[in-house]
Amino acid sequence: MKTAMKDEVWPLSVTAGTEHTSALMNRKAYIKSLENGSPWIVHPTTGRILPWPGNPPIQFLEETFGGYMITLLPGADMIPYGKAMPEKFDLNDRSEMEKTPAGGFIETAQDSNILFRLSAIIGERRRLMP
Repeated sequence: MKTAMKDEVWPLSVTAGTEHTSALMNRKAYIKSLENGSPWIVHPTTGRILPWPGNPPIQFLEETFGGYMITLLPGADMIPYGKAMPEKFDLNDRSEMEKTPAGGFIETAQDSNILFRLSAIIGERRRLMP
C-alpha cells in the first residue's frame, strides 16, 4: 500500500545583492519557481504556496540538503510575506451578528407568509404522527 509523502517545508536562504533574508519553501514551490522563473514560497501560517511579492526574476535557485538557496536581482522586495502582520481576529466574536436581525436576514412579508404556512404544515403533521 502506498502512503502519501508529506511535502516537507524547509528554510529558503534568499540573497539579492548585499541583502539577505529567509523564507520557507517545499518541493512543490521549488518546482513551480523553476517553471515560472520567479520564486514561490510557503506561507508560514497557512501553508499555502504563494508568489514572492513583485515576482522578481530568479538568478540562481538550488535545492540543498536541509533547505533551498536562491539569488534574486538586487533591488528585489526582501519582505517575502508582506509588510503588515495579518489582522488578528477572534473566531468566537459575535459582534457582527448583533447588527443583523435574528436568523441573519431581513424578513419580508412574503417570507413571513411562507414561514407561517410551513409552521402550520409541520404542526399538523406532528399531530397526525402515529
